[in-house]
Amino acid sequence: MLKPFTPAALLSRIQLVLRKPRPFVISEAYVGPDRRRKAEVDYSGPMRRKQDPVEVSDAGERNLTRQTIAVELNALKRMIRTRRGIDRSLMQMIYRVMQHTRFRALQVRDRTIERTTNSLLGYIDSMGGTDACDVEIVEVHIDAILTLMGVDEADVAQAERINRNLELTVEYKAKERLAVAV
Repeated sequence: MLKPFTPAALLSRIQLVLRKPRPFVISEAYVGPDRRRKAEVDYSGPMRRKQDPVEVSDAGERNLTRQTIAVELNALKRMIRTRRGIDRSLMQMIYRVMQHTRFRALQVRDRTIERTTNSLLGYIDSMGGTDACDVEIVEVHIDAILTLMGVDEADVAQAERINRNLELTVEYKAKERLAVAV
């Protein structure tokens, strides 16, 4: 049974969602915004919030995760090349793969990969749709993730430089899009 609602209640809910977006959850049974209202002290299930404690990972687990991510990203690159661009369904797939890549990077405490995936996800969100996304920017992000996987983890300066360049590119493209819209 549906509850009656008023336009004011609907508007206030939309404003709340815009002001306080919820973290996104990816699990076996659910993909969507985090519905939990408060943290349960005795909760022993899988931790999925950003502020949840991350499991300690070792170098072997991180390398295995990086290898898996590399295989998926290379497959994405091949799909983009074979389709000669990005259509709506491929963009949705790229978005989901990047969300999952970010989740796995969080699990193994790989901040450089997490930051790069956040940059690509932010770019896709800021463009507002598949038609506005530049294929080259998506490919540059995928290449950057693959490059960062080959960079020695002690070389923080190079990882920082790569991520900063990506973020500047995304900012430029977002401003360019706003200028065209106005």
